[in-house]
Amino acid sequence: KQWYQRRVAITAGDPNGDGTYTWKDSTGVKSGANSNKLTLTHGSEPAEKYTCNVEVKSQSSEDSEPVTIDIGVKIETTPSDTNVVHGNKITLTCKADTSKTPTYKWKKGEKPISDANTNTYEYTSNIDDATSGAVEFTCEVTTTADGPSGSGTISISVAHFAISAVEFSPSVTHHNVDSTVTVKCTFGALDKEYDAALVDDSGDELDNKSVAKDDTEVSFDFEAKDSYDKKAVFCKVGTLKSTQSVTLQINYISTTGEKFYSFSDTDAVLTCTTSYETSEDISFLYDGGAISDSDVTTAKVTGQEAKLTIGSTKLSQYDTKTFTCQAKFSADSANFVKKEFVFIKKEKSTDCDSALIPLL
Repeated sequence: KQWYQRRVAITAGDPNGDGTYTWKDSTGVKSGANSNKLTLTHGSEPAEKYTCNVEVKSQSSEDSEPVTIDIGVKIETTPSDTNVVHGNKITLTCKADTSKTPTYKWKKGEKPISDANTNTYEYTSNIDDATSGAVEFTCEVTTTADGPSGSGTISISVAHFAISAVEFSPSVTHHNVDSTVTVKCTFGALDKEYDAALVDDSGDELDNKSVAKDDTEVSFDFEAKDSYDKKAVFCKVGTLKSTQSVTLQINYISTTGEKFYSFSDTDAVLTCTTSYETSEDISFLYDGGAISDSDVTTAKVTGQEAKLTIGSTKLSQYDTKTFTCQAKFSADSANFVKKEFVFIKKEKSTDCDSALIPLL
């Protein structure tokens, strides 16, 4: 029997190779196999009997030799290269794909680990490993004494510190659009200077800064944008990313655009929608003040939606004028969220020919 990716050599007849040789398998004569040695490679030949016909000085004989080409060991290790905080546990797994019964041994660096003789090993990280860079574990697999073997490695970086908290400062759940949001991260005392960042799920940075040796916290400041709404953000110090996160909830007002239009014979309607329920009804302003024109009306649609309507007879008066939609999202908040919109009056064209596009 021969093993994975090794070559098999079968010799027949006179050791000097005198005579005429023909090799056969179950499909018939093997083309080009006309010497006293037949070489087979695992993966390209079936495991079966091969027959050699030898003819020396008009005499011939046949013999056959069973040859088994066995698979070797394919090893997969999990997790892939990863980070772990000192004091935490992580389970390393070694999977051996082999037709034989495997035997496992684990090593940390070059040193064998006593009693680590199964396909899993539970590692508890320690502070010494945190100061030595990445720690490499090797899983060694063997079968029988003359059988296949192999190894797989896992590299683990142990952090000197743990990120213990990620929180808003001050502790509020909602933030008005365009306001400054502060997220504070707390961790164990750093052993050196690190680059720190506040990142979202995809790894995009909202803010970044350096943190010094012995620091135990860092605060990130960024401007709230409507695109951040419902986004989870994490702290990252060096290569260590926090398991904790905070979810941004941004109070903002949206509509179809920053301009709204109407033809001269129809009412103009603007709909404002808020990202969350408001503490008071959505209101509208014109020229910075309350709207007093009876032909410009407002109406609540839902707790998150309201409409402004300009009557068709007043469109020319308000053409290119700016209106403001405003909302207060919290009763204890002194700040309104506001968004400005410009009304544009459009005239219907009566010249049909002017709308035609000449055909080339």
